Amino acid sequence: MGNKYSQAKAITLKGHKGVVYDVIQLNDIELASCSDDKNINIWNLQTGMVEMSLTGYASPVTSIIYLRDGRIASSSVEQSIKVWTLDNHRCDFTAMGHNGSVTCLLQLSDDNIASGSADTTIKIWNCKDMMNIKTLEGHKKTVKCLAQLNNGKLVSGSEDKTIKIWDVKYKKLC
Repeated sequence: MGNKYSQAKAITLKGHKGVVYDVIQLNDIELASCSDDKNINIWNLQTGMVEMSLTGYASPVTSIIYLRDGRIASSSVEQSIKVWTLDNHRCDFTAMGHNGSVTCLLQLSDDNIASGSADTTIKIWNCKDMMNIKTLEGHKKTVKCLAQLNNGKLVSGSEDKTIKIWDVKYKKLC
């Protein structure tokens, strides 16, 4: 006899041809996922089927986030960030600026986007035009994850085995 979770049925969604790196919920019936097959799939949870695939990468897609304006931002090994409009399956922007794989993304409370990279930096991008407005330097290895604290400070975790807390406004460590 197990607990209530051991008896839950799993739903398996099949459609990627490679390792799945990230999954996000878009709404009550849709998920988005990205993979090293270079695609972003939008899944219908009611049917278990892929509704659409967003393509345009030449290398694995490493991270996706759902933006507050209803678009998706994605990052890749090819050092780019793309912003997609789902209604027309269109890539609105491709931002380049990192000198290594872009490994993680986060939308900040001011709507800007933060990206972490294998180049050891964190870049802050204006969400409207995807122009790089700040670069934070301090890690010695790949930045693997980002979070924002309730007080607005940015937190980064790295392969250098450190967690850094940043004051983004003043581009410095706290």
